Amino acid sequence: MLYLNLHNVEELIFYDKNIQIHFPEFRSLFDQWRLAQMSPALRSLGKRSVIDFMNSLDDAHVEILQGYFDTKVTITKLEYNIVKNLKFPILSNFGTELDLAVGFTNITTYRDKNYVYISMWR
Repeated sequence: MLYLNLHNVEELIFYDKNIQIHFPEFRSLFDQWRLAQMSPALRSLGKRSVIDFMNSLDDAHVEILQGYFDTKVTITKLEYNIVKNLKFPILSNFGTELDLAVGFTNITTYRDKNYVYISMWR
């Protein structure tokens, strides 16, 4: 199993031009990252490109990665938003979604007739 996270994504994806061919929709992020590698003043642009790439990956991209690496791939996304709002139907089992609350120190809830609303902020 391969865990793709912020620490190894540059080594596995951004330095490998062969896998970048499978992700043409992220070409601008790869180019931004490459530019940031050439100029130390743009280092924050490179980190932003890596974070945006990680957060943009979906199930179809994971399948491509699994085919390329020939192993199961798990994506560890970085939650960098200051505020997160969640909305759940009252009868749903939203306990697993509350795992997203890790790292948020403040939380508030509200309920109406059909939904539960949760707002979290740092």
